[in-house]
Amino acid sequence: MIVALNAGHCMKTAGKQAPDGYKEYNFNMPVVNKIAAILKRHGVNVVICNPSDPNKEYSLTKIASIANAAKACLFVSVHFNAMGNTWSNVRGLETFYYKTGLDLAKCIHMKLILGQPMPNRGIKKASYTILVKTDMPAALVECGFMDNKIGRLLMESEEYRDECAEEIAQGILKYLGIPYKPLIVPSEGEWADILRKVSPWANIWIDFVKAHPEVNLKGLIVKLYKGGA
Repeated sequence: MIVALNAGHCMKTAGKQAPDGYKEYNFNMPVVNKIAAILKRHGVNVVICNPSDPNKEYSLTKIASIANAAKACLFVSVHFNAMGNTWSNVRGLETFYYKTGLDLAKCIHMKLILGQPMPNRGIKKASYTILVKTDMPAALVECGFMDNKIGRLLMESEEYRDECAEEIAQGILKYLGIPYKPLIVPSEGEWADILRKVSPWANIWIDFVKAHPEVNLKGLIVKLYKGGA
């Protein structure tokens, strides 16, 4: 099972920025990476249809061809909308589909609007090239309006990026019939137990962390796993 993901545009795409110059890609790519991580955690293979260089952009036909060549079972493209190049009062979430993508769009959109305090602009059919040229069910998600000052602030919010990624991933998993499993974050005490399993110096480290609360215990454990301490 393969899911194809795409972050809309790139850092140099003309016009794809907020009125203050903040690039849409700065939101799209981190969200796509977060979606990919959640899907992989659920055993879903992912292909990201973007070049590794953030300053380069594939054509819409190229993006579709990557998804088609991978024989992906679905395709999702993440965007942040705009009405123009000046500030506006337009806000909200909307999801687009074409051909066989309606059920996928519904699954994603319903998760988004249930979790977001944003106006619901609905699910809409559109003959966008990226939706027309993909062979599988496809959806294009607009996570807000970057020419709205509230939306512009949300683009930089790590919490908002996490929330969008989580809800889009949940929608994809629902469409695929895969039960969603929330990530359980261990408590500080549980991290201490993990540390005891990976280092013979665990108690010394734990005492050090207690004396220096600014130390990231989870980061320390990851470092020990990698052999850095």
